[in-house]
Amino acid sequence: MLPESNRVRRLRRPDGAVPVRLRSRSPFAVPMRRFGSAALVAALGAGMLGGAMLADAALPALAATPSAVAEDGTVTLTVALASTSTIDATRAADPAAQAQLLVEIDNSTDRTIGVGSVRLFTAAGALDDDDELDAWLTADDSAPVGAELGRVETRVILPGDSATVALGVPISALDPGVDEVTPIGLGATFSTAGSSVADGRGTAVWSEGATGTVGLASVAALVAPATADGLISAEDLEELTASTGELSRQLDALADRSVAVGVDPRLIASILVLGDGAPESATAWLERLSGVSNETFPLQYADADLGLQARLELESPLQPLGFREATAASLLVDVPETESPTATPTPGASDSDAAPEPTSTATAEPTTDGDENGEDAAAFDPVAEALAGWPFSRVDVAWPADGTAIAGDAAFYSTAGLTTVIRSGDLGVEAGASAAATVEGGLSLLADAELSADYQEAAEATSDATYRAAAARAAARLAVLARSESTGGTVLAAVNREAAGSPSRLSMVLAETDALPWVRASTLAQAGAGDAPARALPEGSADDAHLATAATMLSAEDAVTEFATVLEDPAPLTDQQRRSLLGSFSNGVAAMPALWITATDDYLDSSRATVDAVSVVPAADVLVISSEVGVTVEVANELEYPATVEVSATPNNGRLIVEDVVELTVEANSRATARIPVAAGIGNGETRLTVRLESPTGVAVGSPVVIQANVHADWEGIGAVVLAIGAFGFLAFGVFRSIRRRRAERGAEHDDHGDGGDMPAMASSEQGGAASMPDKESSELHGDRDDDAHERPDTAGEPNEAPRG
Repeated sequence: MLPESNRVRRLRRPDGAVPVRLRSRSPFAVPMRRFGSAALVAALGAGMLGGAMLADAALPALAATPSAVAEDGTVTLTVALASTSTIDATRAADPAAQAQLLVEIDNSTDRTIGVGSVRLFTAAGALDDDDELDAWLTADDSAPVGAELGRVETRVILPGDSATVALGVPISALDPGVDEVTPIGLGATFSTAGSSVADGRGTAVWSEGATGTVGLASVAALVAPATADGLISAEDLEELTASTGELSRQLDALADRSVAVGVDPRLIASILVLGDGAPESATAWLERLSGVSNETFPLQYADADLGLQARLELESPLQPLGFREATAASLLVDVPETESPTATPTPGASDSDAAPEPTSTATAEPTTDGDENGEDAAAFDPVAEALAGWPFSRVDVAWPADGTAIAGDAAFYSTAGLTTVIRSGDLGVEAGASAAATVEGGLSLLADAELSADYQEAAEATSDATYRAAAARAAARLAVLARSESTGGTVLAAVNREAAGSPSRLSMVLAETDALPWVRASTLAQAGAGDAPARALPEGSADDAHLATAATMLSAEDAVTEFATVLEDPAPLTDQQRRSLLGSFSNGVAAMPALWITATDDYLDSSRATVDAVSVVPAADVLVISSEVGVTVEVANELEYPATVEVSATPNNGRLIVEDVVELTVEANSRATARIPVAAGIGNGETRLTVRLESPTGVAVGSPVVIQANVHADWEGIGAVVLAIGAFGFLAFGVFRSIRRRRAERGAEHDDHGDGGDMPAMASSEQGGAASMPDKESSELHGDRDDDAHERPDTAGEPNEAPRG
C-alpha cells in the first residue's frame, strides 16, 4: 500500500477518536501554558492530588494517575449521537425535545483509570466546508469551541476495557443558526484526577431543508474469507452459506441495495463444479445471487491482485483456463436437448390456469457440434460456459486493490475488455470531487478517500458508539457536498474487501446513507457520465517484494505447463495450476503478510512436486558382456493421470552405443519398465549411461539419472569358443561311448555263437545225421553265411542221404 497522503487520514484514529493529549483541552479554561511553567506544575500537582484523594475514597485500589496512562498506552474518546446521524431542526422549537449523546472511553493501557468526568461541548457555529469539518474532527487548534452541553461522571475503567456514558441535551442547544442542511461539531473531554486525559470529536448534521443533492455511487465486494485455494471445498461452502455463514451475511447486507457488487467468480465456480453434490445451502445462495437487483460485475477470479499483474508486465490479466478435471462427472455427460412434456389441462380450468407452452431446455450441452468444427465434444466445460453466461450487469469493470495503480495499467486492463477502472486511494483525489476521470485514455472512477474511509470504519466498528461516529462523519461529508454541488455531481464510496467480514454494520451504513434526504443514489454508469478530467498515474515501484515472488510463481507455472505435455490432454494439470496461482494472488492473501508467505511457499512446493512426479528410478550397476543388449530402466509416475515419456540414454564414452529412444506410457500412480537397446562399442571398461526423460514434444522431464555400466563385450567370443569346445567334447564323448558299446555287444554275440556250434554236432553224432550243415537261422542272424550257400540249390524237403562206403 502506498503511504497515506491525506493529512486528515494520518491524524484521525481508525475509530474516529483523537490521539491522547497530555495538556488540558478544556474549552472553558484558559490554557495553562499561559501561566508559565511554575504555575503549571503547581496546578497539575494540586489537581492530581485532589483527584487522587477523591479516587482513593471511592476505590483506593483502582486509582491511576494520568501520567501513568500516557506512558503505557492511549485512551481514546468517541462522541456521537446515540441513534442517528441527523438532527431534525423542526423539533428545536420544542423545549422538551432532546438529543441523546454517547461518549465511549476506551482504555487500551495496562493501567486502571480511576473515576473521572466527561464534559461535552459543540463547535462554534456550522462546519460549512471540508476544511472546517476536517479541522474540527482532528481537534485542530484553529477549530473554535462553542457552548458547553453538560458533564457526566465516569466509572473506573480497567485495562483493556471501555466505558460508555450518555447525556441528553436540548435540541435547541445544538442549533448552528443556519437554515439549511449543515454539519455541526460535537466534542468531549475526559478528565480524571483533576487533569485532562483525552479529547474526542464527532459530528452530526443539522437537517433543515436541503437546497441540493449529491449523487452517491457505492461499490462493495462479495468475496470469500482470505484463502489461496483455487476452489472452495464443499465443507467450507456449507459453512459459509449457512444462514449465519459469512457469505450469507454478506449477501444479506448487499442484496437489492443501491450498491454495485463485485463478485468473486470463484464462489460461483466452486458451487457449480459440485453439481448435485453441492450443499443445499450453497445452491440456494447461488440462486439468490443470480436474482439480485444490484448492479453486479465480476472481480478477477479469486479476486486476484490486478495491480500486481500489471506490474509483472503480463500481456493481459490472468484468467482461469478451465474446470473439467474438478467438475462432477454427471455434468460432463452430453445430455441431448429435450422438450418439457405438455401438461394436460384440468377439466373446467380457465385459460389463465392452463399450463404454459412447452419450452426447450438443455442441460450441460455443448453449444456447438464438436464433429462439425473439428473439436472434441468431450472437451466441453460446463462450468466455464456457466461463468461466461452468468447474468452480470457489467463485465467491463476492473477493481484493483488500493494503492496498486501504475503507469500503463489502463492499457493492460483494456486488453481484457476492462474499460472502466475503479481506483481507490491511488490518485489523491480531492474531497468532494466527482468520480469520473480520464486516465491514459480510459475511464476511471476515483473513489473519495475520506468518504470511503468513513464507510470502511462504520462497517468494521466494534461498538455502537464507534459505528455511530463513522456513519455521522459520512453523512456530514455528504451534507457538505450537497451544499456545494447543487448541479448534481456524483461521488464514489468504495468499501474495501476487508469490510466484507462485518456485513451487518456495512448493511446499516449503506441503508442509512441512502435514506439521507440530500443524497441521490447513483450507479457506476451514472458516476462515469459527464465531464471526466484527465489524470496521470504514478510510476510503479521496482523493488516490491511481492513482485519478485510473483515473478517466481509465474515461472513455476510455465514449468508445469511445459511438463504437462506428458499427458495426452494437459488441461487437468494446467487448469488446476492456474487456479492455484490466481488463488495465491488473491487480494485477501496479499493483504496478510503471514498468509502470503505461506501461500506462495505452498504454491512453489506444489509446483516442484508436480514437475518431479514423473522420474527415472535410480538403478544398480549393470554388466554388459554382449555386443547387443537392452538396459532396463524403471520410470515412476506419481500423477493421477497416465503419462507418456520418451526414454533415452547417453554414454560418456564409446564403449557403448545407444541404438534407439524408447517411448513409454506409465499408468497413474504406478511404475513401468523400458528396455533401451545398446550395442558394445570399442574396448572394455566402465561407462556411465545418463538416462533422460522427455515428453513427446521434447520437454525435459524430471532429473537425469546416471547408471554405471561395466562393459566386457569380448567375453561374448570367449564364451562362444568355450561353448563350442564343450559341445565338441560332449559329441566326441558320445561317439566314443557308442563305439565302445557296439564292440561290447559284438563280443558278447561272438561268445554266444561259439557255444551254440557244438550242440548240432553232438546231436548229429547221436542221431547219425549230417551235422556239417550250418544252422540257417543262426547264419541269417549273424550274417556269416558264405557265398556258396547262396548258390547251393534248395534241398529243403529232400531226405538226407547217408554217405556211401
